[in-house]
Amino acid sequence: MKLIHSYCGILLLLIIAGCGSKSIILSEDQITNDIYYLADAQKPYTGECIVYYTNSKIVHHVFHFQKGLLNGEYICYFKNGKIEYSGSYKQSEMDGKWARYDENGKLLFRGYYSKGELAMNIR
Repeated sequence: MKLIHSYCGILLLLIIAGCGSKSIILSEDQITNDIYYLADAQKPYTGECIVYYTNSKIVHHVFHFQKGLLNGEYICYFKNGKIEYSGSYKQSEMDGKWARYDENGKLLFRGYYSKGELAMNIR
């Protein structure tokens, strides 16, 4: 449980600033630690972000921003295309149901988060 929370917290720091208009595509080495604004924009980004594994065309993360904060569905994929993590964010905090899977798709963890804290271990 702490592993998923720690992993997602670190991941949040890594991905919070990598996205552009409507939907943007990035590789992991293009991600910074700041809230992203479009070039020459005065307002924080709102929209989808797709992050690819470095030097690859394989999707690693798909998530959404609202006013510069993570908001909505978040999915992290293994290189084999299977889901590693899935859940949602509300104002850049884990919120709602989250799940973690192994590389074969077997469920390892399912829990419910509220304001970034594990509120209930469902499994």
